[in-house]
Order: sequence, then C-alpha cells, then structure tokens
Amino acid sequence: MDLTEILIYVAGIVGVLYLSLVAMVTFLAVGMGKMTLRRVTSQRENLSYRQAASAGATDEWMMAHQYERAGVFETGVGPVSSIIVAWRHTQASRFICMYLIQEKTTFDLVTLFEPADAGLTTSSSKDGKMFPRDDVSWMQQFPDATLDELYRHHEAAEQALMSHHHYRLIDSSLEFEDSITKSVQDSIAFARTFMLWPLRTPVWYLLRRWRGKRSVVDQLEKGATGPWR
Repeated sequence: MDLTEILIYVAGIVGVLYLSLVAMVTFLAVGMGKMTLRRVTSQRENLSYRQAASAGATDEWMMAHQYERAGVFETGVGPVSSIIVAWRHTQASRFICMYLIQEKTTFDLVTLFEPADAGLTTSSSKDGKMFPRDDVSWMQQFPDATLDELYRHHEAAEQALMSHHHYRLIDSSLEFEDSITKSVQDSIAFARTFMLWPLRTPVWYLLRRWRGKRSVVDQLEKGATGPWR
C-alpha cells in the first residue's frame, strides 16, 4: 500500500468517525433538551430539495407515493449539525426524512400507528439500531439501500405489523417537527431507564451500529422481543 492509498484510507476512517459523532451527539442533545430544530432559509431549502432529487427523492417520486414537502431543518449542537429534508404523507402519519451530513445522505421512512407511541422506522443508515428500543418501537436498517428499496421494505413491514399486532394507521394531522422531536425524546427516555446510560451510550453506538440488517418481517417471524431485537 503506497502513501496515497494510506491517506485515502485514513481520510475515510476520519469521515466515518465524524459522521458517527454527529449522530451520537445529536441524539444525546435531544435527550438533554439542548437540541434545536430550526427551519432553514428558503434559498437553503430549495438547494436541499435539489440535492434530495439527485439522491432519488424527486418531486415526481414523492407525488406518485402521495408525499408532499414538509420543510427543511437544521439540527444539532454547536459545530455538530446536520440538515433534515422532510416529506409528509398526504393521508396518514408517514414521513420521509433525508439526512444530509457533510454531503453524505441517508434516508429514514417513518410510520406512526395506533395505539399511541407505536412506530416503524426503516433506515439506510448503519446507526439505526445503536440504542435500545421499547416494545412498540420497530426499527429495520438496510445500509446504502435506494429509496425504492427502502420503500418496499417499509411497506412490507407496515403490513406485517398491522397483521401481527393489529396496529392501525392514523391520520396526517401531526406536524413533522412535533413528530420527530417526540420520537427521539421517547427513544432517549427509554434509554435513560438503563443504569449509567450516558456512559453506556458510546459503547452501544460503537458496537451496535455494525450489526447486520434484520427486517421487521424477520423479527416477527422469529418472535424476537426485547430492547435489542
């Protein structure tokens, strides 16, 4: 391995560590009540939606799947921040989020159900399963999957949860800001039930983020339970 290859390898590691820091600090900041969710300027919003379109999230794709723009937000603490590009479903409490961190993009597809607090997230990020989850919060991750692939996985998981647990879709009255803030706050509230949770968070993050993908359909078929399912 020559010097150029070594430098590229080191740069890649540094980039991954930086993105990991952003995700972990943002999550902790919400739990500590120190994170803000701010709407960006109209100019930045238009730029962000153009970036989303280049990643496959075009206005045409969204309209075909009954989604509309919900806004673009900046979130984070100090120098550690990210951009969230959001869409909401026109009929049910479903959201699509694109996270933009240092020009890297990942997607989350989110559905909220009745009974209250039940939810499903399908993510293209490795970071989705790094924290424990309560019994009604379902997560599946497919690193680097396309938006179309995520949508198919998410749709299958929705149907499986509604069939297995009799969850019901709810209307689209919730605002995106309220929904995402409540979702993360609920997650951190559950994490706080674990002793010494702030000290354990880095360990969870470093170990759990590399766990292989496992669909919700597979979790249900195998009867997986508990916070680490």
